[in-house]
Parts: sequence; C-alpha cells; structure tokens
Amino acid sequence: MKNKKTLLLCQLNNQIEALPLYEGDLIYVNPIIVKKDFSQEYEVAHWERKRLKKIMNITKKSIKMDLIKIKKEKLSNISFFGLSPNLTDKQKQALKFAFKNKYYDFPRKNSLIQLSKKKKTPLSTFQKNLRKAEKKIMEFFLKV
Repeated sequence: MKNKKTLLLCQLNNQIEALPLYEGDLIYVNPIIVKKDFSQEYEVAHWERKRLKKIMNITKKSIKMDLIKIKKEKLSNISFFGLSPNLTDKQKQALKFAFKNKYYDFPRKNSLIQLSKKKKTPLSTFQKNLRKAEKKIMEFFLKV
C-alpha cells in the first residue's frame, strides 16, 4: 500500500482579487470561479496547514473574505490533467471514442477494427490518431 500524503484544502470566496493567493507554492485544486456578482471562489491547497493559515490571515486583512471550509484530506496521487499535452481535435475525439466504447476495459469490449467501423473512419486514420494521443499522454505523465 502506498504511503499517503496529507493535503490541506482551503476554499475562499472573496469580492476582489486576492494577491496573496497567487504566491507560487499554493496548489489550485480547481480553477478560480468568477460569479455573476464578480465575486471569486478559490480552492487552494498546501502541504502545511501553517502556510494556509498564514495566507488566510494576510487575505482577511486586505479583502472581504468568507472562509467556506478547510479540511485535511489524504491523497495518494496528484494529477494535473488540465495541463495535459496539446492534443489535436481528432486525437481527442479518437481517445474519447475509444474510452466510451470500452476499448481500455479488460478484457477489451471492442477492437480497433470495430471502433473504426463504428466511427466510420478508416482503420489507419483512427489508429494513427489514437496512438498519437496515447503517446503524448504517456510522455506527459511519465516525463520521458
């Protein structure tokens, strides 16, 4: 069993831009949400609770802010899929189609030939787009 690390989450809702929240060592768990009234919702994390408390104290002094929640959460893996490699539209489509049609299940529910027929795309084209997408993703996550 992997050793789990502890991650602290702090979600803030403020009326103006919170400059202390843009310091480099914070992890943005989700994108910043800008609401219709122009308030912004941040969900930030850091490995140390003390660091989050410092940010909260600085932020409370400079802006109107409501603390929505703070919690301690155990994680075994962190992924930044939002920063994934630049896939072309055709590569994304091939990857999504293969996934939705259970190509990555074990055992596979469909072969590449079956997928290309369902998609009405030549096998070589579908295979090329899928392989290129898989390669970009593997290189990105494995840092090869």
